[in-house]
Amino acid sequence: MRNILLRWVKVGTTENRMDKIAKSLTPKQAVIASMEEAHRFESLSEYALVTVERPEEVTDFAALIEQVEFGVRDRMKGETAKKVQKTVRDAVLETAFLYHLHLRVNEHFGLEARSMGLMGLLLLERDCAAMQEPTGTRLYLDRDDAKHINLPYYATEVFTLKAAVEQVAKRYFDNHQVLWKSFAEQLENFIQIINQTVANREDAFYFADWSRHSGETRHLGDRDKKRPNLNFDLEALKQSIDPKEIVKSVVYLAHSDILSLMGDHQAAAERVASLFRTVE
Repeated sequence: MRNILLRWVKVGTTENRMDKIAKSLTPKQAVIASMEEAHRFESLSEYALVTVERPEEVTDFAALIEQVEFGVRDRMKGETAKKVQKTVRDAVLETAFLYHLHLRVNEHFGLEARSMGLMGLLLLERDCAAMQEPTGTRLYLDRDDAKHINLPYYATEVFTLKAAVEQVAKRYFDNHQVLWKSFAEQLENFIQIINQTVANREDAFYFADWSRHSGETRHLGDRDKKRPNLNFDLEALKQSIDPKEIVKSVVYLAHSDILSLMGDHQAAAERVASLFRTVE
């Protein structure tokens, strides 16, 4: 991989026959096109398997770099060699960065998804049990619960990750979907778990309240007046989300990938170390 990047950054190549449309794409457009091609596959693992077993079905990193370089050279015919070479180098580095950023976002999501899935199942299981309680007292376990197994914490983690994915998509990929289909579906499932948990807790509260006041006269609007305090405001929580640390992390790691590919392993290691010192 290092040789591929060094080849296109430092040494020119002769032009082969390339599709005119593909050659007209900017680095960002070329990476987005390769992302959409990759997202034909269900998951990152399936895509990785195809690149090994059936490489002719996908545009690999080397082919993407080649496409971008040829496009730059085609558009800059008549310019000085020095100017062309600098533009080629910049385009290749941008392409490599965006390519690896796409992979880093999905890698980060994959690492987080397992624990989020398990935590979500735990919340649903506990709330199903709470529905069996006639007084609804179990609905308030979050007040004394461990930090990592309560609804506010879970909602914060899920919506922060969602905001980070959306921010990367907006800032670097013109709002194109950056997650593989299976990951995007998992994210939606996590959000559904939150919404379902909130709905379950409200229903259990109203059922318990109705049971305690059975026989009393009810009036229109009583339900909203007695709306339960679920220990946090979901809409306010969404507004308070700040995904900058996740975005910074995946961007740093993508930059370190480029440094490593170019052979500057020390600079790559220092960049990663700097990231972790900042996060701490």
